[in-house]
Amino acid sequence: FGHTQTKEVLKGQLEAVKQVKKNLVKYKIDADKVDGGELLFAHSQKSVELIKNDATFMKHELDFETKFFDKEELQKLGISSPEAFAGVLNPNSFGLNPLKYVIGLYEAALSNGINLRYETSVSNIKKHDGYITVTTANGTIKTDKVIIATNGYSSENIPSELRGGYLPVLSSIIVTRPLTKEEIERQGWTSKLTTYDARNLLHYVRLLPDNRFLFGARGGISASHKAQLYNQRKSRQEFERMFPEWSNVNTEFYWNGLVCLTADLLPFIGPIDYNIFCSLGYHGNGVTTASISGRQIAQIAMDESPEHLPSIYRRPLKRFPIPKYRRIGLRLAYLGARTQDWLS
Repeated sequence: FGHTQTKEVLKGQLEAVKQVKKNLVKYKIDADKVDGGELLFAHSQKSVELIKNDATFMKHELDFETKFFDKEELQKLGISSPEAFAGVLNPNSFGLNPLKYVIGLYEAALSNGINLRYETSVSNIKKHDGYITVTTANGTIKTDKVIIATNGYSSENIPSELRGGYLPVLSSIIVTRPLTKEEIERQGWTSKLTTYDARNLLHYVRLLPDNRFLFGARGGISASHKAQLYNQRKSRQEFERMFPEWSNVNTEFYWNGLVCLTADLLPFIGPIDYNIFCSLGYHGNGVTTASISGRQIAQIAMDESPEHLPSIYRRPLKRFPIPKYRRIGLRLAYLGARTQDWLS
């Protein structure tokens, strides 16, 4: 996309992080905020040069400062694993509890007189001359404008303009029981920084405030019961490989959710039809992106100029080729990504 638009996207991402900070302060939300940045770690010796080159590129081309840690420095930081060979710290980011954040936003909306309804799934959206009817499980709404902000949980055919425009993919999480001080020190992962590895099918991990350890993984295809059991076992195997000192520590919780991909791997924030607007495609970065894109899509709906919105996010929503078979394409993409991760 070129240097100018790339810098525009980076600036938009940084503004999104600032927006989350503003929300926490303005609405007095206690979301277990963990300062100190976000760490990308190299999962192999080969990937050390990869993250180092990325950091150099970000500094020279985009004037974005990060800090590189070799393996010994990483261990002193409290990051130790057989699959942590080096790291790059982005000082702008921070960790939080996303559920506490969402509950805080919900309560802030209520206190500001915003009318919210849940358990009202939408079954139809119809356009008429000058207005739109939205049919829900509990009644029908007549309105001038509609914003769809359901991301990976959107409906394929409501409205039909979304058909083939996005792909929901699974992201899974396991969480251990609370670890003892001795167990934490034995593994050497004492830092509570938000971290993730350099794989294509990345793992995102962090030591939580109550000393449970969260381990997230990509790669699930199906949400069937059988597939969920498989994903849980696979996540556990990967967890034990990366954190061998905790191989006997129980994982007490498992859940998953839908990450939303678009065909060109960029968020989409804009109109999809006359007076129907959409914001989706956060690719696993929804806590920050949605925090600012909600304001941006509202400004677009009100015919205002949105602040800090990269121009390429407003392109027409690109459809997946042969949408009916895009999940088969996802399987092939995952196979290619796993092969590339194995070779790295």
